Amino acid sequence: MKQRVRDLINMGWGRRKIAKELGCTEYKVRAIMRSLVLDNLRKDETNTFDGRLRIAKVFSKKEKTKLAAVMNDIHIPYHDRKALAICLEYLREIKPHQIVLNGDIVDFYSVSKYMKDPMRIETLQSELDEARAFLTMVRREHPRAEIFFTMGNHEIRLEKFLIDRASALVSLRCLSLDDLLGLSDNRIKFRETDVHIGKMRVTHGVMARQIPGSSVRGHYSRTGTSILIGHVHRFNMQQYRDHHGTHTLIENGCLCGMDPSYADQFTNWQQGFSVIEYSPKTGDFEVHMHGIVNGEMIVGDRIYRAE
Repeated sequence: MKQRVRDLINMGWGRRKIAKELGCTEYKVRAIMRSLVLDNLRKDETNTFDGRLRIAKVFSKKEKTKLAAVMNDIHIPYHDRKALAICLEYLREIKPHQIVLNGDIVDFYSVSKYMKDPMRIETLQSELDEARAFLTMVRREHPRAEIFFTMGNHEIRLEKFLIDRASALVSLRCLSLDDLLGLSDNRIKFRETDVHIGKMRVTHGVMARQIPGSSVRGHYSRTGTSILIGHVHRFNMQQYRDHHGTHTLIENGCLCGMDPSYADQFTNWQQGFSVIEYSPKTGDFEVHMHGIVNGEMIVGDRIYRAE
């Protein structure tokens, strides 16, 4: 029984769960645990400390990794010109292997269900034209990159509008995002929900909770895997560890303006984007979050400033 208790402790089980598993009292389990501690102490008495720190040896090797840039919530034509310019300049320098345009790239303001500002003169066509110009520029500057476009809640606005106002037109290919934005023309792969970058799942997200970090935790509770979301317009990074390993949860920043007309109070948003460096062999990754504050970004010894 002692070995069985040791094994269950190593699995992270507590006294109550172990007692239930073995069909004994918690007092019995506590007594066995004390005896295990004493066994370890007696074993350690045979080892004499030689004055040196006991530490593991480290072996390192070079491995060819890949870079994937993730930007979301640009909300063209209501993007922040400085923030977007800094992001694009940085991507020109690092030349990522993949670029994920992770939802809400276009605002689709004119087809939203919310009350419209009569002073805004942008039309749906002007939004589409500027968004298409952006996508064409990204492809031109990254001819070899694999580029993905995922659906965000603002892109869904168009589909909802057609269903509500002109359901007979929903099936027209010329009204699909692919045709309207020229995705296929620019060799951009459309994804309805998500993209996997190594072991990281990248998706726009559907939850927007008030407390920072709680939105991505909600997504993690559904998927149980490392996940990066946009949608909430703010940065947050946390890690969870379970029996399946350690999982990284990311809320990615935005590249839109910080003072939207529909917000009646201060918005706790942060501008920026993320770069995922990952191993093509194992899928293991590291996320580098790049914040942009007042038109300025610092990366290492470089300062990027837009005017």
